[in-house]
Amino acid sequence: MSPIATRRRGLVVVLYVAVALLLTGKAWVDDNALIGVVDPLDRAGTIWASWWTGHAILNGLNPFHGTWNFLPTGQAPIAQYNLLDAFVFAPLIHSFGPRIGFNLAVVLTLSTTAMGVHHLARVAGAKTGGAILAGLCMQTSGFLLLEVACGRLSQALLVFWLFALAGVVQIRRDEGSLKLSVFTGLCGAASALVYWYYGVFLAIAGACVWFLQPAPATKQAWKHITAAGGLTLAMCLPFVVKLSAVFESLPGVERPAEPWISTPALDQGSFGLANAIQESHWAFWPIWSGSSPAEHKMLPLVVLILALWCVTRRLQGWLAWLAISLTGWVLAMGPYLQDFQQETSSIPLPFLALYNTVPFFSRFWWPMRFELLAVTGLSVLAGLALSDVLARKSQYATAISLSAALAIFAEAPWRNSHLPVQVTPQEPYSSELYEGLEGPLLTTPVLWENDRSRVQLWLQTHHQQPILAGLGDHIPNHRPAGWEQWARDNPLLVALSDLAKAQFQGAIVEPSDVEDLLDSGFRYVVVDPATQHPALAKQWAETHNVFFRSLWGEPMREVGSGAVWELLPISEPTQVYASFQSRPRRNRKPSTRTRTPEPPSPPPSEP
Repeated sequence: MSPIATRRRGLVVVLYVAVALLLTGKAWVDDNALIGVVDPLDRAGTIWASWWTGHAILNGLNPFHGTWNFLPTGQAPIAQYNLLDAFVFAPLIHSFGPRIGFNLAVVLTLSTTAMGVHHLARVAGAKTGGAILAGLCMQTSGFLLLEVACGRLSQALLVFWLFALAGVVQIRRDEGSLKLSVFTGLCGAASALVYWYYGVFLAIAGACVWFLQPAPATKQAWKHITAAGGLTLAMCLPFVVKLSAVFESLPGVERPAEPWISTPALDQGSFGLANAIQESHWAFWPIWSGSSPAEHKMLPLVVLILALWCVTRRLQGWLAWLAISLTGWVLAMGPYLQDFQQETSSIPLPFLALYNTVPFFSRFWWPMRFELLAVTGLSVLAGLALSDVLARKSQYATAISLSAALAIFAEAPWRNSHLPVQVTPQEPYSSELYEGLEGPLLTTPVLWENDRSRVQLWLQTHHQQPILAGLGDHIPNHRPAGWEQWARDNPLLVALSDLAKAQFQGAIVEPSDVEDLLDSGFRYVVVDPATQHPALAKQWAETHNVFFRSLWGEPMREVGSGAVWELLPISEPTQVYASFQSRPRRNRKPSTRTRTPEPPSPPPSEP
């Protein structure tokens, strides 16, 4: 490669990193900011997965089994998500901490995805100016930025997917080699191991590229694509076999439609289909997203106009990229067509046929993610068209390229509500509360069906101790079956569960209940107000503190309204209380425990 070409590539990398920093600018001007919208759905899990993967490797543990969550049974993370992205981001989390590490992971994701589209457009035939336009289109797309803002970096880390598709393009043009086949196969496997359905998307896009060419593929091309596909399947097969064997028991597969999401007569009583109906586009996307601000993910008009230019002029490869775009557009509309008012009609679409006939589609709840095909295809079409314009108007090439790029950002305020990426304050962490604790923590709340339980994952990335809680514990059928049965067999944990749900009526804890926890390895009990909504944190902590004082007296440590108890045996059945209960007078045999003073009677109050 010539020095000029090397310098040009370096400048392109700098450009995409600079744009990524610009898009995430809010995260760099506030030393407490964490990238993500208010209550991001999957951010805590993403950060935790990267922390756990790195922690497991550094300590000789198995990263494919989360033994430090859902004690004492643990949980296999592979049942909840793929782990390759966690391996990619683990060095950042461990080097820079959860907040800065995650923010840098977002920059890495946005930058490399743009580079991947740039490479794909170049392979497809676009010149540098057209490839930059394609890269910026993807990098600033609502599709990518929404996934990032919700903390779903596995769905936004697209560099493997894009390089694999570029490899298919090259092999189809008979530019293949053993080295390219291996690289394409590795990238194909990586794209699936980051997010399984992107492996399916790659097969769809690759088929469009392969079969929609004017000339038939050569034997050499078939040989190279077979090698690439075989390598991808060989790497993914162990995971596929393992997951297929337990598919029906995977989290969410058998989840019934709940009233808040159900669309009667259309969703077949399935949560997945009900969610797919909700998470679908209407036919006017990406030109117009309609009335829902949350779904404003329209593509820049300059990109759509240039894509139309490419199709009407039938530039090189236009048919394959148009087919990819149309496939993504149709499937993103989900199982049923939406009418002009964006209300779901009963008119079925191809997605419904896939959902009902392809087994694993029952776990694919998000038709909008087929946007990836549409955004990729339209980006490449636009890049090819701009390259054609630049070739015709070479004397104005610089001005035209800059104008097209600037047009993307000029449209942003009214066509893309997800730009720039939003940030929120990081959840508080009290290092003083957890100082010196070494060993499994009985964390509260217990068996709590509230999204905020995910804060436990964030706290674990800081205190780095095994915990009772785990990924997805706020959704009952996402919990490991063995763990939940174990928890519900322990009256102490059931009482804590009732307390978290404001259903506690008092309970008696037997010595065997505490012994069971000790036998399972737990050493401390922690009440951390950070796990509760700030408006209720103090009252919530007081309620739990009174509960644990009934068992073990004064805590070994108090920090604000948070407290820590060493988990010790009890010698007799003990009545436990909460702060909203009046404690009745009764005769009680004196306790033989010398360490724990008798707790004072808590005053009646409302939590």
